[in-house]
Amino acid sequence: MLNNNVTEKKTKDNIVELHMKDPGFSVTEAFNTLRTNIMFSGENIKTVMVTSTNPAEGKSFIAMQLAKSFADINKKVVYIDCDLRKSVTLSRYKIRGKRAGLTEYITGQRSQLIYETNIPNLAVILSGHVVPNPIELMESKKFDDLLSVLRERFDYVIIDSTSNSYNDIFTHASLIITDYSSIAFDFAYLKKPVIYYQYSDDYNFDLSESYFDYKTMGFGEVIKKEDDLIKLIKDYLDNDCKMKEVYKKRVDEFYKYNDQNNSKRVYNWIYEN
Repeated sequence: MLNNNVTEKKTKDNIVELHMKDPGFSVTEAFNTLRTNIMFSGENIKTVMVTSTNPAEGKSFIAMQLAKSFADINKKVVYIDCDLRKSVTLSRYKIRGKRAGLTEYITGQRSQLIYETNIPNLAVILSGHVVPNPIELMESKKFDDLLSVLRERFDYVIIDSTSNSYNDIFTHASLIITDYSSIAFDFAYLKKPVIYYQYSDDYNFDLSESYFDYKTMGFGEVIKKEDDLIKLIKDYLDNDCKMKEVYKKRVDEFYKYNDQNNSKRVYNWIYEN
């Protein structure tokens, strides 16, 4: 059973060799910059989840490279493969043999969970067998308890999540950072914080001709500089990611309805016309 007092004895059965390719200098430096920004976001930031709405968008690559970046500066890191539908970890990193993983642990079939790797300071938790209900497993109390233990034992916990629909991501997300994407309208409808990070003026449209003024009509702060973005993220985290009253008021003024009957209204309009 996994608990905070257990230290797995290293054997050939709980050590895996990761065959990682060098991504190149520029990519490595990009991940080092991301790592530094996460570290400066606050000491309480110990868990990072990487997800996407579609397969093959690169989330697994990003999660593993970020984990390695932390390990390279002697931070103790565990990478969790939570892509319980279509994991690529075994094939991409040429991990040999049958390996139990997260699904076997949560369902009570195995207690061994953490594998040491050939990369110093980096451990991995593999996905295990494919299951039809990954979201239910990740929302289980046993998974929450596991994360609590891992946060105590590791400096950082990097989660490679399964690809989710927008609905799943929006439901579980606490805050969104975007530039000009209309996705902010959907997220703001839930009255969760929105940050517009508009770091460049080099876009292929003229904001002065837009119907939507982000500073006076937007549902969150408009940020231009990276340092200001990091500070604002920290402020929201310290405030439990609650949308500010000024932006809640804008949401109420912008949306006429918030009663979960939008589909019904659309159907009735089509039927009547």
